[in-house]
Amino acid sequence: MKRRLLQMKLCLAGSLITSGWSLSTSSIGSTTVSSSDPWKLIEIKFKNQNLDTADLLSDYLLELGACSTTVVDHDRDTDDEAPILLAESWGVRKKLWRNSDVSAHFPATSFNAEGITESVRVAFEMSASPRYEVDGVEDKDWVLHVQESWKPCIVGGFLLRFPWHKEKHIKEAIAENASSKHNGNIIDEKRWLKLQGGMAFGTGEHPTTRLCMEWISDTISPASDERKLFLDYGAGSGVLGLAACAIGGPNVEAVGIEIDADAIQIANINAKENHLPMKSYFPKLDRSRLDDESLSVTLRGRKSSTTECLELPIDLYEPVFDACAANILAAPLCQLAQVIAGHLKKGAALGLSGVLEYQGEDVVAAYQPYFDNCRISKEDEGWLLIEGERNGEPVGS
Repeated sequence: MKRRLLQMKLCLAGSLITSGWSLSTSSIGSTTVSSSDPWKLIEIKFKNQNLDTADLLSDYLLELGACSTTVVDHDRDTDDEAPILLAESWGVRKKLWRNSDVSAHFPATSFNAEGITESVRVAFEMSASPRYEVDGVEDKDWVLHVQESWKPCIVGGFLLRFPWHKEKHIKEAIAENASSKHNGNIIDEKRWLKLQGGMAFGTGEHPTTRLCMEWISDTISPASDERKLFLDYGAGSGVLGLAACAIGGPNVEAVGIEIDADAIQIANINAKENHLPMKSYFPKLDRSRLDDESLSVTLRGRKSSTTECLELPIDLYEPVFDACAANILAAPLCQLAQVIAGHLKKGAALGLSGVLEYQGEDVVAAYQPYFDNCRISKEDEGWLLIEGERNGEPVGS
């Protein structure tokens, strides 16, 4: 209801931006930015917003023409900082940030601080205009800046690198690893994985990826003559499936399941670049098992996908997989318990992450009927790894 009211008010409040408030320049501290510069961005920040207001304000500023918005903890870098804005544990919504700072980037050609703040005041029915700060956005090659800050990383005995990394970057990463928990062990080049710097999740830096990569290192061993299948559910970049193939050798193949078309394409490119036998697919479209957001993402992805993005072959719907890693989030993991169990052979190993400490018991409870010894086995920066072994309990239809 709040969002609908804001949409109705946008027409009225937005007119304050376009009628009678046009400025030729915008003053930012001691710097004057010409509004004729089409590439210049200006940031406006509204500080100390409560959680509900911050969420709506972020959306509203985008409606007003912002190129992007960010919401950060108002107490960031203080003793009161909280790590999470919103989280859901089996349908229970928890609010963990007390207050937020909302920032928006506007083109300098259309920026008008007074008009924006007055529009916000009207839309949110404030008695006075909100307090704000204005600053310029540094003009730099942001792609190059991100690449320079994104260094090769060593995770679970694997070296993960990106196309722009040179040999010197790799040597530096290996040298820095010499004093780490891996005790400087030499990493076999078979465990060097090259990932695309695209839109897919799974670059190795997040604790959940570390937990899953370490689980794969501990669980997967070189296969004998018998073919083994590994399932990477919620594959993202495909890094977990690729890691399993790298360890298992030529007789281990991986299958990724993913609802996002961009991620599927990137995962398949990563597999080709690394010469590893992994292929990613859309899952079978089961509306009864998808929440509204996941269904929307799935349908949009399938509509825009190319022939490279196919639905999982029917022969892989059976319990044919020998192991599975799923690094998603707690709520979808719980919803997918029967689906994932249905893909796995009796005795297959399971490794789950994307689960926060307070969500662990819910996820264990969802998987316990289908997995023996289902347990929380490890923690890393507040995130959990959950393990189990598939039992013979049949799943529902």
